[in-house]
Amino acid sequence: MAIAKLVSKGKPVPETIKENMDRWGKRRSFWVPIDESGNGTIVETLDEERAYDCGRRRNWELVMGSGWRWVWPPNALLGKVGMGHEDIFNWPIAPDVEKRLREEALRRVGRETMHAGR
Repeated sequence: MAIAKLVSKGKPVPETIKENMDRWGKRRSFWVPIDESGNGTIVETLDEERAYDCGRRRNWELVMGSGWRWVWPPNALLGKVGMGHEDIFNWPIAPDVEKRLREEALRRVGRETMHAGR
């Protein structure tokens, strides 16, 4: 809101705020395991990727559950449908984003292995 007010008044946005906005921008970083022993690498999403967007229908089902059981108040109040409170921090990554992250992790680890073998 404060940035919008500055811009609407024709005032410049301070450089430190611009830097922080870039640093905390749309990209997310994920630890991508590549084997059972826990080896892996950190991979960033692309600017246009929406890592947690599984589509309108799937997002709805994740929160509300499938079907119409969420309409009946006892189900909703007792948490018998949709995600529980602990699940909200384990929101699934969109399948296409997960696939690209895994491919990028494997590519990076393969490249590191090639350089280590020289």
